[in-house]
Amino acid sequence: MMRIRACVVFAVLVFAAATGCSTETAGRAVPGVVDSGDPEPSTTPTGSTSESGGPTGSGDSADTIDPCALFTSETKAALGVTGPAKPDETRIARLCQWKVDKGSIADSYNFTVAVFPELGIDQLVVDGEKTSISVGSRRAVQAITQLDDICVVSIELTATSRVDVSGIGTGGTMEPAVLCPKVLDAAKLVEPELP
Repeated sequence: MMRIRACVVFAVLVFAAATGCSTETAGRAVPGVVDSGDPEPSTTPTGSTSESGGPTGSGDSADTIDPCALFTSETKAALGVTGPAKPDETRIARLCQWKVDKGSIADSYNFTVAVFPELGIDQLVVDGEKTSISVGSRRAVQAITQLDDICVVSIELTATSRVDVSGIGTGGTMEPAVLCPKVLDAAKLVEPELP
C-alpha cells in the first residue's frame, strides 16, 4: 500500500512531453504524465544513504545527487521522521520516502524527495494550483493537487533539473493548511544540502 501511495505521489509530479492520459494505468488520470508510475527496480545501493550530509558524491550534477542523503540525521530529527528511508528509482527520477508516525494514521504522513536530473521547475505538472516561491536563494514552486491530498515544493537546481519535496497524509486527505507548512519546512532543510 505504501509503495502504491509513493507511486501516486510521484506520478502526480511527473512531467510529460506528450499530453493525454494512459489507458493502461489504474487510478486518477493526470494530463501530461508519460511515466506509468511503475517504478523500475531500485538501483540505489543500500550503503548510499549516508548520514554525513554529503548528498552529491563526486560532482555537482543532478545526476549524482542521492535523494536519500538529502535528509540528514539533523533533518530527520527536526521533522520527526520515523523509520528508515525507502529508496526507489524510475526512468526519469530517483526518489526516497520517509514516514512521520504521529501515533494515528489520520495524523501521520510521508515525505518524498525526488531528484529530476532532466526536468526543471517550469516542467512541474500538477492538477492544482502552483505558486512561485523562494527556498533559500533558489527559485521554487509550491503546489497542491486538486484533491488537496499532496503538497509539493519543487526546488530549482538548474533550468532543466529540480528536486521535489512532497508530502501526503497516510490516512487519506490531510488538509493543505496542515501538510504544506511541513513540506515547506522539509524543503528548507533540504535546500542547503543541494549543489
